[in-house]
Amino acid sequence: MADLIIFLRGNLRMLSPDGAIITFFGPSSGSSIRGRQQGAVSALGIVTVIAYDANSRTASETRTDPVSGDQAALVYTFASTGPHTGRILGVKKRLTRSGAVLPIHRWDFTYHSRADSAGNLNDLKTAGEPVWCEFDNARANIGKRYFRPVVTRQIFFPFP
Repeated sequence: MADLIIFLRGNLRMLSPDGAIITFFGPSSGSSIRGRQQGAVSALGIVTVIAYDANSRTASETRTDPVSGDQAALVYTFASTGPHTGRILGVKKRLTRSGAVLPIHRWDFTYHSRADSAGNLNDLKTAGEPVWCEFDNARANIGKRYFRPVVTRQIFFPFP
């Protein structure tokens, strides 16, 4: 059985054979979010809501358990000024149980600028995973990866 796509209240909904429903912004939505996913309901009833910021970037993705009401969310932070405007600076994963927000995981990103010789402007520089350290009462990186772009020479051969 194939997926079924219907048009409902200005939005597009895709119904899959397993019972999941995925909703997309339809033609009546603003051009910057038209066609993007608005949310979903899984076959188990788990509701996913995707929020966008003023620049049409994904601000958060939240899933809610239908029985307990507990939520799991990914929250995105973007650079709003400076040379890296629009680049993602961080992602936070958090749970909300009985109204209490529990930070679970976090990823932070930095980018090369024109001040360093290791990469081009806005090339990914580091990806870190800071966690809360009770001993130091501060965040400590459990893993930090450094990136350096490698430029290779491309050779094009003409066709005979």
